[in-house]
Amino acid sequence: MSTLPLVPLAERALVTGGAGYFGGVLARHLADRGVAVVSFDRLEDPEPDPRITYVRGDLRDPLALARAFAEQGPFGAVFHCAALMLHERPDPKDLWDSNVAGTRNLADICVAHGVRKIVYTSTICVYGRSYAQLVAETEPTCPVDGYGRSKLEAERVLAGYAGRLEADAIRCPTIVSAGRLGLLAILFEFIQEQRRVYLVGEGRNRYQFVYAPDLAEACLLASRAPGSHVYHVGSDGVKTLAEVYGAVIEEAGSRSRLVRIPEAPTIAALKLFHRLGLSPLGPYHSRLISGTFVFDTAAIKRDLGWQPTLTNDEMLREAYRHFLAAGAERAADLPAHRMGAKMGILRLVKWLS
Repeated sequence: MSTLPLVPLAERALVTGGAGYFGGVLARHLADRGVAVVSFDRLEDPEPDPRITYVRGDLRDPLALARAFAEQGPFGAVFHCAALMLHERPDPKDLWDSNVAGTRNLADICVAHGVRKIVYTSTICVYGRSYAQLVAETEPTCPVDGYGRSKLEAERVLAGYAGRLEADAIRCPTIVSAGRLGLLAILFEFIQEQRRVYLVGEGRNRYQFVYAPDLAEACLLASRAPGSHVYHVGSDGVKTLAEVYGAVIEEAGSRSRLVRIPEAPTIAALKLFHRLGLSPLGPYHSRLISGTFVFDTAAIKRDLGWQPTLTNDEMLREAYRHFLAAGAERAADLPAHRMGAKMGILRLVKWLS
């Protein structure tokens, strides 16, 4: 049960980034519940849904946004999932313009067209270190890379529209479900090919994920809540990385084994390889690869009655089964989270494993 008085679900909604991995999950989640969904994305959806109206456009172009709102609106709610990712290796200015200026353009058009609520999918990357305790919404933010800083600034942009536009920021950890690849494809390839799987340190650290349909439901509930909020979401019962990786190895029937490697020299090497452009693992990954990070999700459970449905190991088992069936595409025109990340130096590591 929610403690906030939820309003009815919007009859018509816009999803930015609706052709991307999570935007696509959310758009279909809304359509399943009878919402007329319009997707606004600079890319085409590789698997379009006939229930969804697709509009090509870039958030950095106010005229494209104005046309979409004029031709496809009015919208009762806007779900802002679009963002440039570091996987795409964008120019720093493009990253900032897309994630920050694009968010401001979207907020401006929402105010002009009387949209009640915008729900923004933010990220764990607004934090850049591990924590011994559960991380609540009141914890000071500390991003360590351009992506995290841009997402945090976009939160601040939306907060600046208080009194004109209600805005909820949903901070989520790594999103997982069938179809989610990105860096997970690297882990899955190691396991599929019976390679050794490396744990930095002892593998006793815990790192939380969130199931994509659970995040979609959190966004839906947030769109119905009065006022503006910041919420943390994530799975319950978070196990150690050694246990979670072991579950995927078991799911695969693989002969892969977990190998523990020293923490300090490994992190130093990862940082060097990233600076040289040889590794997909950036500063954020280097900070957290051996640390623990688990969000406190009490606020969204209390306010909106939200509950996660899958644990980390259940999510990764599902994602691995899909990977096995579909393969790890690395086509340049796929959204970043729908394609496998380029391995770089990790391909050599895999060959040596």
